[in-house]
Amino acid sequence: MATDFASAEMQFHRFFSLLVELACAEKAISACHELRMDGQIRIKPGAELSIVEGIISEFSAIRNFSERTTRTFVELSLLLRNMVRAMNESASRGELFQISSALPPREPGEFLLHVTSKLSQAVEFVATSHDTFRSIGFKFCLDDCEVLSVQQQRSINTLVRISRHPVSWVISYVGSSFESSETFIAQQPLTDADRRVRSLDDRKEDDFKELCEAVVSLRLLFSISPEARPNLNEFEVQKFFSLSSRLRTRSINETIALMVAKSFNPIAKRLSDASARVRELLSLKCPSDKGTASCKRSVRLPR
Repeated sequence: MATDFASAEMQFHRFFSLLVELACAEKAISACHELRMDGQIRIKPGAELSIVEGIISEFSAIRNFSERTTRTFVELSLLLRNMVRAMNESASRGELFQISSALPPREPGEFLLHVTSKLSQAVEFVATSHDTFRSIGFKFCLDDCEVLSVQQQRSINTLVRISRHPVSWVISYVGSSFESSETFIAQQPLTDADRRVRSLDDRKEDDFKELCEAVVSLRLLFSISPEARPNLNEFEVQKFFSLSSRLRTRSINETIALMVAKSFNPIAKRLSDASARVRELLSLKCPSDKGTASCKRSVRLPR
């Protein structure tokens, strides 16, 4: 019984880890295509066709998910997205065993390492300061990982444990549920040599503010089309969205007042009238005895 359970766990790890690898590989391939179109990287002539052909040759079963010949990065990205969709649909229907026979056989982590290694060897990052090139690595960021199950966390931990250049990971989560170091490799848990845990709870308020500004800056910057996007250095990107310059204030009350003033919602109008009435009453001078103010009045505020 224990052997059957262990076998089922390992089958789950193989399925889930492949799902993660496919999604990450698709992001890496799409990023290379987009960066090349933007002139940020170079790819050697004929390398794209060779890379795609090599990936499909090494993992030939991925042809099961496409009816057309796959030759380019764009076509391979579409193929990998179709695989992810098919696997998610099978998982939701409880048909893992039916689709498993169509998936490419491989060891966990092998597919993503193969794809990124091929890309890293062929892609050259165009340096801006000198006429030189440097090879690239791929850092995959997984957000909201607190929603994962224990087995899914173990699978991610295993991918982190066995990863090597050009693959690295950033795992983001809320709470302490992901601090387990258990993997699917016997006697090989995650250690400090495999990961570095950084708690945002320990950051000072100003440091956390800078982090939030940097995240918003990147999201806003890359929401702009490449043609209209300003060419900024690393420091300028971090300050692209500055709370002090964009909002002019960090007071929550002033921010709410601005939102209410610009809102067309009737509730906002009633709130504005009520606050004006309160300010009016607070500004009244009440008669006092012996220097002590006492003022009892009936106040009717707008509903």
